[in-house]
Amino acid sequence: PKDKSSLSLCLDFITNTKGKINIVTTSKRHNKEYHNPNISIETIKNYSNPDLILGVTGDYMLDIADELSKELEKENVKVKIVYVTNPKLLDINSKYALSEEKFYSYFNKNTKIIYLYSGYSLIIKSLLYDRSIYPTVLGYYDRISVSGHYQDIAKENNLQISDVVEIYKNKI
Repeated sequence: PKDKSSLSLCLDFITNTKGKINIVTTSKRHNKEYHNPNISIETIKNYSNPDLILGVTGDYMLDIADELSKELEKENVKVKIVYVTNPKLLDINSKYALSEEKFYSYFNKNTKIIYLYSGYSLIIKSLLYDRSIYPTVLGYYDRISVSGHYQDIAKENNLQISDVVEIYKNKI
């Protein structure tokens, strides 16, 4: 969940389901509130014709996407941010899958997409395999940090804002 409001919804959902194993991963340090509790998928920032769509899963990644959008908007780049709490929504073969129409209302086919994921990038790539979009997926690549601090992990895995800005600029 991206914030405490979404966490409350997740906890309510999992305590009211039966016969399933639910896993919720939360942050100890995350304090930002996005004021729109949702536990599936939502648009955090929107433009009718964005230049870039940032798909995001994970509260740390959402913070990076928020900062990144501010940096890119200084250069007149219109950034749409789509937050996905449950990545299984992306998989067309999942029972939780978004319909084609709903999926493409979030991820326009003709717009560049960078997906930030606080896990291994191949997971998101496999979930999007049968969709007709080809995002650049940034996540962990088995590069670890000795310190264990988030900033060091982000640096080791090319997940710093400057890295993502560079990827965006070089792929236009």
